[in-house]
Amino acid sequence: MKDKGIPRSKRILLSASFAIPVLSAAVFAYFVLRNQPEAFKLAALTFTAGLLTVAAIEDMVSEAHESGDDTHISPLAFIGGFVLFVLVSAGLEGVVSQS
Repeated sequence: MKDKGIPRSKRILLSASFAIPVLSAAVFAYFVLRNQPEAFKLAALTFTAGLLTVAAIEDMVSEAHESGDDTHISPLAFIGGFVLFVLVSAGLEGVVSQS
C-alpha cells in the first residue's frame, strides 16, 4: 500500500481496524457463553479450535502442493507431526495436572 501512495496514517488506521472484528466476536462470545453450562462452553471452544485447525491445515497443504519435489513420505511426515503434537500436548497436560 505504501508504493500506491496511501498515506501512513490511513495504513495504520486500516491495520488497527483488523482488531475490531476479533474483539467484537470475543465480547459477543463472552456475553453469550457466560451463563451457559460448562459442557456448552467446552463445545464452543472445541468447535472454534477445530475451525482454526482446519484453516491452518488448509494453508499448509496448499503451500506443500506448491513444492515441486514432493515424495510419498511427505504426507506421512505431515500427519506424523500432528500426531506428535497431540501426544506431547496430552503428555504435558498429564504432567501439569499432577503438580
